[in-house]
Amino acid sequence: YRVDVWDEKSRKWHSLCQRIGTYRFIRLDRELTLEDEGFISPAVTQSADESSDDIFAHESLFHWDGWSLVAPRPGKTINPDDQPQTIENQAMTDFLLETRFKPKPGSLPRLRYGLGYRLRARTVDLAGNSQPLENPDDSCAIPPPSKQPFTFSRFDPVPSPLIIPREAPKSGENVDHLVIKSFNESIERDTVPTNQVSDRHVAPPKISQLDSEFHGMFDGTSGLKPEVYSLICLRDGGQFKEMEPGEQLELPYFPDPWARGACIRGLPYGAPDPMMIEFSGDWPDFRPFRIRLQEGNQPARWDNSSRLLTVYLKKGESVTLRISCYFPERFLPIQGLYRWLEKPERIIPQKVMQPPRGLPEGQVQVLKTLQPPKIDLTRVRTLSIQGRNWLMTPFREITLMHATLQPVGKPVNKSLEAHRGLGQTSAVLYGEFELHGPSTSKAELLADWKEPVDYLNEPKPKVLDGQAHVLEFKIDPVLTTLNLTPRPEAGKATGPIGDRQIQTRAVTTAMVKAPPTPVYRHEFGDTKFRRVNYRLITTTRYMEQFPSNELPEETGYTRTSDPVEIKVLNTAPPAMPKVVYVVPSFRWERSKQGSKVTSVRKSALRVYLERPWYSSGEGELLAVILPPGITITPRKPVAAPVSRTTTPQVTQRIQPQLQKKAVPGALQVSVPPVAEKYKPYVTMWGSDPIWRSGAVAPPEYPLPEAFPSAVEVMGDLPLLELPGDKKFIAVGHQVEYDEERQLWFCDLELDSGQAYFPFIRLALARFQPDSVPGAHLSQVVVANFAQILPERSLAVTFNPSNFKEVNVSLSGVSYIQGYAGSGPGEVEVALETKKLTLPDELGWEPVKEAVITLKPQRAGATEVGSFIWQGTLNLPKGIKLQDYRIAVREYELFDTDELDKAARTVAAVTTKKYKRLVYAETIKLLDL
Repeated sequence: YRVDVWDEKSRKWHSLCQRIGTYRFIRLDRELTLEDEGFISPAVTQSADESSDDIFAHESLFHWDGWSLVAPRPGKTINPDDQPQTIENQAMTDFLLETRFKPKPGSLPRLRYGLGYRLRARTVDLAGNSQPLENPDDSCAIPPPSKQPFTFSRFDPVPSPLIIPREAPKSGENVDHLVIKSFNESIERDTVPTNQVSDRHVAPPKISQLDSEFHGMFDGTSGLKPEVYSLICLRDGGQFKEMEPGEQLELPYFPDPWARGACIRGLPYGAPDPMMIEFSGDWPDFRPFRIRLQEGNQPARWDNSSRLLTVYLKKGESVTLRISCYFPERFLPIQGLYRWLEKPERIIPQKVMQPPRGLPEGQVQVLKTLQPPKIDLTRVRTLSIQGRNWLMTPFREITLMHATLQPVGKPVNKSLEAHRGLGQTSAVLYGEFELHGPSTSKAELLADWKEPVDYLNEPKPKVLDGQAHVLEFKIDPVLTTLNLTPRPEAGKATGPIGDRQIQTRAVTTAMVKAPPTPVYRHEFGDTKFRRVNYRLITTTRYMEQFPSNELPEETGYTRTSDPVEIKVLNTAPPAMPKVVYVVPSFRWERSKQGSKVTSVRKSALRVYLERPWYSSGEGELLAVILPPGITITPRKPVAAPVSRTTTPQVTQRIQPQLQKKAVPGALQVSVPPVAEKYKPYVTMWGSDPIWRSGAVAPPEYPLPEAFPSAVEVMGDLPLLELPGDKKFIAVGHQVEYDEERQLWFCDLELDSGQAYFPFIRLALARFQPDSVPGAHLSQVVVANFAQILPERSLAVTFNPSNFKEVNVSLSGVSYIQGYAGSGPGEVEVALETKKLTLPDELGWEPVKEAVITLKPQRAGATEVGSFIWQGTLNLPKGIKLQDYRIAVREYELFDTDELDKAARTVAAVTTKKYKRLVYAETIKLLDL
């Protein structure tokens, strides 16, 4: 075939096969030049190793790129080694003939975008004969050539602009990543601006010399421009350096003539979107511009005089820009893809729209109704000329970062809570934290707590430091609030973490099951109560920009929230206490005001307990169990601040986390009798029958106000032995550790009212105030009966008018009547002196002439069993105060089995009286 092209500029046919051939006969050393018309023929291929007889023919006959089809282009050729090489047609046979061909000058048409062309092929016979080029008769053509020329359109997209660094990249920076850094190693530096900037040159994309020809950039009014060759030599192989430090660049290459400017999308803070910046100047001298990143919070600013686009970013923020080229609207009609979209039938032949053979008639009718796709050409046109159509102007992404060494700001807890149910060992975490998402890559929830333990193989309890890495989150840059488990709605359950329902087939809306809400848990491994300090640690998103070898050793990448203490409640009943014995104990309170010395003896019962303790965690108490039915006006014990300790001490409360609570004074109560089924499980008390005194109140059991040393009072509690009843009262007391005895003990201070030495049977249980419902109390253990000693208050002072007299007053509850006679008890006051020859307590002896018995009297009409003993002790003359003290002793009187043998008659025989010491105190005269 001989191929002809008709172009609308010359409006005539041109042969692509006319040539001038030079034939060199090597043996004769002669050259022959002939003008002829070559031809093309279909090419077929087959297997080189003859493994197959199949012959393959290509689907296209020829490809025209603006040059002859039968003569090579001038210049070098790229060889198989990817190197330019001049190809010479050397003689390879015995005939020794070499040939060279070139197109006939002026025979070829110009191939230019936007021009119309027609094609035809003339058949060539075996002798090389064909119809002449000038023959206008197309009647024999099969098929006949189109009367309408087709437009040579550009299908290649306009590449995105080139990005050239202006300086050597910083750490974590590359061509497409612009970085400025703020070294905010402390939160105070979050507001200190950085002076760093980062620049990039933006230049139009490069095209080849051949593409420049297709665009007609070398064409003059009457042919090629005279300076074309020198221009091609200068720019065809030009390119930028890896870095270009200058403020403005000149293009060293041929730019794409369609790339008339850059379209920038995604600029922050309300800048125009897209922002269109022209590559000003005439081809090939288009002018690049610069993009500069610096700190700020205002929209991007364009300075046309310096051709500089300044983009501002706040600390910790980053933005990804999409940058593409745009072309003038006049080029759109010769854009091949747009022409296809403009008339889809050009690329979708009608036969493609026909239904396939063999389809049922119903489906055929449906397919016949199909129309070519409808395209919104207005939108396509708008996007195309703005550089936003990926098919025609693909974008590249450049990322701008204002990197911070640490996340901006400090994470703040808003509403953290931890909940768990009965018997559960893990706590569900609810709440939220505020953080700075743009500068934070991940957040870690850490926990620490103090955990008292009591190991039997160790001499005393101790406090362990507990800690855990609870959760870790990947933070999205747009996140400002980190949400933990959402609080469940009524009737809606939550699922485990990461439990997702994925639908893999088409279903109706009603069939789709919504994924369960994620649940975030902290697993403790046991049910104990803990006071847990949670803190959120955020890590900077920009660690890559701050390599550790460029920073001081102690510099970190994280910020930590203030710790928040959360009570994680106990979820299982404590172990039952093991009571060893119950004994009386005393607490002395001594004070001085002027010359008056006051000494108060508080009475209590000390309960010794076996190890171990803390079965339910820190804050475990020993509770006195009171019966249900007591109505207490809403007065919960008031919290009083105490300091936390880290190690338990023998002489201190060893529960470092327990907050001591002051019980209010007077409680208004109504007192029902104790039901029989409750009596084995509750505390009971009563008066001693050998003494007549005031009665205990109420008569069967004490009230919570009778325990002034209690640190927690809680009602409406169930007992494990009686799970159906939930009205029992627990009066909690702190326990302490006696390292010498290797036992725990608890001092129960008791106010028995006007009763003298009443009996009490304590019902005791371990008590964990910080528990979920149903887990506060252990099983109840009942102690042996014990007696409560009465309180005593002693006041000693000099007589203001006579310093040789000492006034002594003792007050407290005593008996009214005993078997040995009427009460109250007898109180003796003696002046004692010190003998230097004996140890301290054994060296004191009474001064015989300075011993008196105090006179008792009722304290008041309403206080039946309260008495006051008063008297005055006269001091001998000439005594030294530092050698004397006053001793006060109270005795009970009762009959013994021994008879008084000194009686003169049988009727006068009586039993002897015996005195039992029930109170003693000493005051040194020097202390008055």
